[in-house]
Amino acid sequence: MRPTLTLLLIVFSIHVPSVNGADGPRRVEMRVGSSLVSTIPTSPDTVIFDVPIASPNGNRSVWRLQQTVGKVLKAISFADPMNGYAAAELGAVYRTTNGGQSWTTVMNLGFPYYWYGVQAFSAQTALVVGFQNSSGAGIARWTDNGGVTWTSDIVIDSNNWLLGLRFADALHGIAYGNLGYVYVTQNGGRNAEDWTKVMTDPELGWLAGNFTFRTDMNAYIAGISFCHSTDGGYTWAVYPSADPVFDGGCSFPDLLHGWTGGGQISSPVSGWVHRTTDGGSRWSGRILQTSYPIRIVQFFDANHGFAAGGNIYSSAGGIWSTADSGDTWGLDINTGAEMSAIDAQPVSADSTDVWCVGYLPNFTGVIYKTRVARHEPADVDESKPITAIATRVSPNPSSGSCRVAYRLAREGAVVVQLHDVSGRLVRQLLEGVYPVGDYSPVWDGRDDAGRELPGGVYLTRITTPTGVVAGRLVLAR
Repeated sequence: MRPTLTLLLIVFSIHVPSVNGADGPRRVEMRVGSSLVSTIPTSPDTVIFDVPIASPNGNRSVWRLQQTVGKVLKAISFADPMNGYAAAELGAVYRTTNGGQSWTTVMNLGFPYYWYGVQAFSAQTALVVGFQNSSGAGIARWTDNGGVTWTSDIVIDSNNWLLGLRFADALHGIAYGNLGYVYVTQNGGRNAEDWTKVMTDPELGWLAGNFTFRTDMNAYIAGISFCHSTDGGYTWAVYPSADPVFDGGCSFPDLLHGWTGGGQISSPVSGWVHRTTDGGSRWSGRILQTSYPIRIVQFFDANHGFAAGGNIYSSAGGIWSTADSGDTWGLDINTGAEMSAIDAQPVSADSTDVWCVGYLPNFTGVIYKTRVARHEPADVDESKPITAIATRVSPNPSSGSCRVAYRLAREGAVVVQLHDVSGRLVRQLLEGVYPVGDYSPVWDGRDDAGRELPGGVYLTRITTPTGVVAGRLVLAR
């Protein structure tokens, strides 16, 4: 048993960055003792200056700058390799339907809205969470038509901001807020009453960075303390942070191997990564040390992963990668931006697309993408006439959420639909042009209008340029 944390000193104060002058955005400083580790906004205005974009140094993964936007990007989520959403301060949400090649603004509310978390469930359905800076309320909004319309504000907590979001599946989600609180749903979180407020840390230590919520209901979140839940976020074991200062962001690809980031923006400005191989009972020393805070970590298995971060006040930031569990690291790209969120989607058995977002010192948002290939790609038999093979629907029967898994052997247009037994189309899960790869879009048991469907037999239909593959699933209510 690890010792409990017995003393915390957290000081909050208002700081106005001199680079923006009196009209610039004020930001609340988050400190541990004398160490300044992060800031969050408290006023609406942004000022855009001309700042050059850094280019890759070619050490490891090749990252490409896909787009810049005029807002501070704080979150990104993809439902599949083509369809994703990015959320930003000042009430902006962006959508892509082509893997990030282009992004469209689908919400732009302005002050006092700040979106700090997003979850893409399908091309059409997404959830954003954040806060209303005038009232101080933690809020959420849903779309079920690709961002054409959104619900009105869903007030999750009238007195606490929401700063991060992750769903393990279509029903089980966790959003985290200030002062050690999380908000948990097990029925999809469509309404305010669907969320339960839970205290992770009795010392009210704040949480930071990305976090892990696995389909087996294990959740890991870091900050002043390291917190672990085995029941989907309803109860938490609390341990000291891996680093003596604090942790920021964590990733657990399995129940044993995990990594946390962290850092500070007071002198000396620095960042770090720690590793565990026993589920968080013990942590290594700093296996990566950088000149700016590491704010997010993302690992795909026990060896391959990324760490990213930055500090806008020193115009520094970048993305690092490792292929040996963190024993050695390479700087993939010097972005000059404070990298704030990361997401990934498998595109085949051998490769994964990864997106990372952040913002420059002029508060311009940046979106980067890379493709990671950990093994040699499998050969494709070009003589085979069928381009898609439906592998399975799981779980089947389903109580309300399942994955429709299939493999696309050649690039082309794909449509994935669900029909009832009469043949009526009830849900279009996926539509677009996709590269070769394995796909598994999630169906949440609802129709295209977001209405819960009754139990019964439903038919899957996967259409490709050279054929149609059908399947059957049972929805048990």
